Amino acid sequence: MFKRVNEELAEAREKGRLQTVWQERLERLRKDLEIGERKQRLWEEQLAREERDVEKLTRLSFSSVLYTLLQSKEEKLAQERKEVLEAKLKHDEASSHVLDLRLQIAELEQKLRDVAGWELDVQHIMQEKERMIREAGTGKSEELLALAERKTELQANVKELSEALREGGSVLFYLNHALELLESAKNWGTYDMLGGGLMSTQIKHNRMDDAMDAIRRAQNSLYRFEQELKDVRVTLDIRINMSGFLKFSDYFFDGLVSDWIVQGKIKDTLAQVSQKRSEVRSVTDGLEKAKRHAESELALTVRQYEMLIETSEDVR
Repeated sequence: MFKRVNEELAEAREKGRLQTVWQERLERLRKDLEIGERKQRLWEEQLAREERDVEKLTRLSFSSVLYTLLQSKEEKLAQERKEVLEAKLKHDEASSHVLDLRLQIAELEQKLRDVAGWELDVQHIMQEKERMIREAGTGKSEELLALAERKTELQANVKELSEALREGGSVLFYLNHALELLESAKNWGTYDMLGGGLMSTQIKHNRMDDAMDAIRRAQNSLYRFEQELKDVRVTLDIRINMSGFLKFSDYFFDGLVSDWIVQGKIKDTLAQVSQKRSEVRSVTDGLEKAKRHAESELALTVRQYEMLIETSEDVR
């Protein structure tokens, strides 16, 4: 009889732990959303000031704006159009980040609603357990409860590590995709410089558009990955070097305009994305190791828990 009530108590307390973790994350996200919305408004205002035809340009694809920019450069009018392109790029990136933050906030608010009321559940279960202990007079229920709570805690740890690894895998997917597209853009750019013609120019621009989309998705996924890592560090005390994760957007997008314009600079962009991929892989390797350790400890705890139940006559 104590097995059921102890497991229910452990699950209720786990909801309380999750509520704390999710509430802290929600507060971080709301602060980041406020900052992100300010940036979005600033770049929107900047974009509106750059040229009188900016509204038309915001409806164009990145490659179309770039093509206009390249024509202007040849006509000695590059600087003004370059500022338009930079503002559009920053505005698009800020808008994408704001949208992703809003989605994350909605998801967390739903999770918090799902675990609401856990304190009352604990109170009711404790009252039931107190009654059962008085009636049974057993001395092993507390040991069983400790194992049940440890089992639930380890299960939560494994789940959190799995979620972090899944988000890390998403980052790697988008970074790998971006690298493939950048490599293709570089190759088509080389062919274009050798006289490939209008078709090679268009293909290069299309690859650049697709690469930009992959980079933005990677950036949003990087942000989610960082949030997962913060949760993991809070609950597992794992030491992970996350310095520079969210600076990826700064050093990449700040130099992107000039990188795209000059064919040789695409190599620098490739190197930056490749470096970020190596950093993410290093972190996911550490998470894999921590997950294996947690799974091993969980298996041992489950065996101890089941053995205590099987060998105790007064625990039914």
